[in-house]
Amino acid sequence: MDTASNAAPPTAAPSRFRRVGIILPVLAAITIAFAGLAGPAQAAGTSSYGTGRAEVTLSANAFGLPFADAPVLVAAGVVPAAPGTGVPSGTVSLLSDADGTVLGVGDVDTEEPFLGLALMDSPVLALGTTFFKARYSEDSTFAPKTIRFSITAISGPGTRTAITVTPAGTSVFGAPVTVTARATALPSGPLTGTPLGSLVLIVDGVEVQAQAPGPGWQSVFTINNLPAGQHVFTAEFRHAEGDYFGSTSGPVTHTVTPALAAVKGEFHSSHHGEIRPGTAVTVQAVIMPAVGGGATPTGWVQFYDWNTKVGAPVRLVNGKAGYTHTSLRYGKHVLQAQYLGSSIYLPAFTPARTVTVVD
Repeated sequence: MDTASNAAPPTAAPSRFRRVGIILPVLAAITIAFAGLAGPAQAAGTSSYGTGRAEVTLSANAFGLPFADAPVLVAAGVVPAAPGTGVPSGTVSLLSDADGTVLGVGDVDTEEPFLGLALMDSPVLALGTTFFKARYSEDSTFAPKTIRFSITAISGPGTRTAITVTPAGTSVFGAPVTVTARATALPSGPLTGTPLGSLVLIVDGVEVQAQAPGPGWQSVFTINNLPAGQHVFTAEFRHAEGDYFGSTSGPVTHTVTPALAAVKGEFHSSHHGEIRPGTAVTVQAVIMPAVGGGATPTGWVQFYDWNTKVGAPVRLVNGKAGYTHTSLRYGKHVLQAQYLGSSIYLPAFTPARTVTVVD
């Protein structure tokens, strides 16, 4: 059984603007990094303008996780290519790579701790990779510069969590129960970002295990020695950084039955040894608990002649089932029955009886 919940999370994901306030200290460190490193999503280009002014190193990339169908904050860094040439000012423009349309403009910060940093909002992103250009405007000291970079938008931030329980419905005490939990994107489809956060298994309202999602945003939990009785499984996806919405699966009910008990059987026959052709042989299987005090076995018995089933299974009544062989052919016949088992008892064969049809 596979069950999932699409319900809105109890708390909203942080807005882009609130996240900016949260990450300003981190942006300071990024500003320093711009001095020698391009952003991970940036594919930088260089140009010679022949202006006689100092060159800058320009880097740009999305800050945080860029989600499809939403804008993202773009951080650009303008750093002098040569030390001691001054502090760049001016602006950085975000441009469409396709037609050069200006999509946003950010002022280059000229004061610590965000020296050389410019922030802009991207347009609403499509799922997958989109290329943009970042253009530094120039100032009286530094030459203009343009680079090309990409932003890869992933699905989310809404998520849906579903679980599958194996075996479905019921299991026997002592047998392992496997719960597979998977987070996907809302309204449907896979989560395309790198698996983050954790998937948490909850049994009867108690958190029992937590795992980082594996490939496909999936985790597999194995539970051993689950007590006999009815249990309710759910799973939660939680993202510690707050970029994705969390989600909780729908409940799955699973029943653990007590371990199957053994039975002992008797097999009675109206005839044994040699019989004449056409003689009807009536047999009876008697099924009893192997240990005294157990409930009278219920269920069905299948009768056999050698390894061949004869007739349809016969229901036990008060632990007994009978069958009449009416057309035994010449030769030896080994007659036997098999108890097919029940929700509390194991299957078992009875002893056998032999008859031989002779002239």
